[in-house]
Amino acid sequence: MALQIIIGSHFAKPRHGQQIQCEPTSKVGDNRFPGLVVVALSALWFAPVARANEPPLTDEAPPTPEHWGRSTSASVDTRVDTEFAPSFRFEDGSEAELGRLGTRIDGTVRRSRFSASIGASVESQNYTSTDNDLRLLGTQFSLTMGYQSDSVGFFVGPLLGISAESDSDLGQAVTAGGAAGVTWLVHETLLVGAGVYASSQLEGRPLVLPIPIFNWRPIEQFRVTSFGRYGPGGSIEVIGVPHRVVELSAGFTYRNQQFRLDSEGTAQGGVFESTGVPVWFGVALFPTEWMRIDTYVGTTFAGNIKLRELDGSDAYAADYNPNVTVGLSLSLEFDAARSAGQQFAQR
Repeated sequence: MALQIIIGSHFAKPRHGQQIQCEPTSKVGDNRFPGLVVVALSALWFAPVARANEPPLTDEAPPTPEHWGRSTSASVDTRVDTEFAPSFRFEDGSEAELGRLGTRIDGTVRRSRFSASIGASVESQNYTSTDNDLRLLGTQFSLTMGYQSDSVGFFVGPLLGISAESDSDLGQAVTAGGAAGVTWLVHETLLVGAGVYASSQLEGRPLVLPIPIFNWRPIEQFRVTSFGRYGPGGSIEVIGVPHRVVELSAGFTYRNQQFRLDSEGTAQGGVFESTGVPVWFGVALFPTEWMRIDTYVGTTFAGNIKLRELDGSDAYAADYNPNVTVGLSLSLEFDAARSAGQQFAQR
């Protein structure tokens, strides 16, 4: 399963009744960090949530507690992204290329102080080297339930993933886990929280990781956050908003991906594993209230590729030098909301 973490990107104050959630997302071939970050689920990695498809700045007044409990809203958020590392060199002198194409869709319903979000994602990754030509596919399904009081929020939800090479045994490519945590709105400019992510792996012991959550926004045009393009706990980013429809970001995450291999080639029936710490600089444009376009360029530090046999031994293992990675993504959000309080007042 691919784990990926990215903390930070676009963060807007919750609409009313909106709960700040964190759900794991598993991504194939994305960037991100262990340690203070919740980690790397990106391959379809962590926490997808923090709906980020509205302009960075908004003229709406923040919701007040008396508004909560009287509204219902629903939204659908879809994203398509691609990433390409044209060439990276291993320390043994060999080279490889990596290409990735993915899509994700999330549906969220909020009622009063409660919320429920269902997500599904699919990613295809092509890894080509001198000795291997792998076609890897990752899918993930998640469910997150949340509750938001005036200042404290809770979230919990399961996660199911399948990560494998084409023609491999899908029954041996399934991972399952979940995440849970709590958030606290300390001040209108500061939100903090913590959680835990746990999941089985294709090979090795179950993975258990902390999820630090924070969003510090001292001024409207600047923030340091763990709410990134992939949601809470996905990455750590510093973000600036020089214009209403432009957002600049720099961040890092931790990546840990595993895919079940097929019965041909190196490590037959074993596991392909990729780890690293991606770092990037990105520019996001908001052409409309429901569209977001991201471009970014970056590199990966401490990168490592392994092909593991069924018995757990390494058929191939090598570190690779920092490489250049470029990426592009398009996000669309469709939001339908109605205020039950307003409807009642009109009666």
